Amino acid sequence: MVVGFVGRVCEQKGTDALVAAFRRVKAAQPDAALLVAGPANWFGSSGRNPVTDAIHDAGGRWLGAVPEDELADVYRTFDVAVLPTREDEMFGMAAVEALAAGTPVVCSDLGGLPEVVPTGAGRLVPPGDVDGLAGALAELCADEALRCALADAAPGAAARYAWPAVAEQADALYRELARR
Repeated sequence: MVVGFVGRVCEQKGTDALVAAFRRVKAAQPDAALLVAGPANWFGSSGRNPVTDAIHDAGGRWLGAVPEDELADVYRTFDVAVLPTREDEMFGMAAVEALAAGTPVVCSDLGGLPEVVPTGAGRLVPPGDVDGLAGALAELCADEALRCALADAAPGAAARYAWPAVAEQADALYRELARR
């Protein structure tokens, strides 16, 4: 199973918690793999940080920043996408992108993520909860049928945020406000 993350590699995004959880999963499932795409700390940076080093030390692979036009392919290589954000997650675009690629998501129960990731397409865990994160990943690693069911539901969950759906919702809202 390939566990993946796309985003800034830093404590605020919870990548360190992901590495700790992955170590536990890897101990139980030696064939599990970790793939991380994104800059260390801030967009535009190209250097390493302690979390990128920890990814390597845990047997994972850090790709660095990936061009936007390659992200869908990256998400499709994951069996599960993880967004373990600790704080300040307004919406969760990475969650929508993963779901649109047919990838189930395990994420923090924080900010807009619970709205974006329904339980039929992923799992929610408390922010910073390494045990909860490891448990959710272990469950999906062990249960291929569940993982496939979540993956099948993922594109439908993402469809609510496709531009035609958003435009239709905005149009309906404007029409309702104009009627008032």
